[in-house]
Amino acid sequence: MKNYRYLTLNAFASRLSNPLVQDLYGLWLDAIVDDLPPTKTDFPIQELPFKMWQYLFFCDYTSDKRFYCVHNGTAIVRFYGKEATGKYMDECLSEDLAKEILPLYHGVMEEGNAVYYEGDLPTGDESFMTYARLLLPVRAADEDRYGHLLGIMIKTGDQKTYKRPYQLQRRNIVWDTLDLQKSLVRRSPFDRGTLGLF
Repeated sequence: MKNYRYLTLNAFASRLSNPLVQDLYGLWLDAIVDDLPPTKTDFPIQELPFKMWQYLFFCDYTSDKRFYCVHNGTAIVRFYGKEATGKYMDECLSEDLAKEILPLYHGVMEEGNAVYYEGDLPTGDESFMTYARLLLPVRAADEDRYGHLLGIMIKTGDQKTYKRPYQLQRRNIVWDTLDLQKSLVRRSPFDRGTLGLF
């Protein structure tokens, strides 16, 4: 993912425009123990604040490098107009959307870094809405690998119309600098006390 701009921890946190997105990132940081990224046991999604649930999605990262959706919040179901729970993400997304977002999903799992980005989601033949999404790696229980992906997707603007051709796109892609992949071999601790989110 060398083409993307990595930010310092404070700068990354400052780019998270929505309070729920900020809160999820802060809770994820708080779940890091001994400089290791959280496991599914350390960070159970069922214990996250209820107000987040409709915007959350949680995927298992399978051995064949696919994303199996375990939870897909009701707001996300409304955004896409379909339910992804119990399905593979590459089967649920249109070909264009898969090309846009799945490389970022894979980047999170390969690099071990959170990513935040904004984008457009088609809502009709000539309409779209803008959204913000944060993706977080979650370690497989008792293993030194990333086995799960946690995300939040928030609508950030009203529905807009466009004239064809219009290129829907992701933009403002930023990665954090925690480099948790290296943390799996015990990187020195980072200072989480300067976020100022809570």
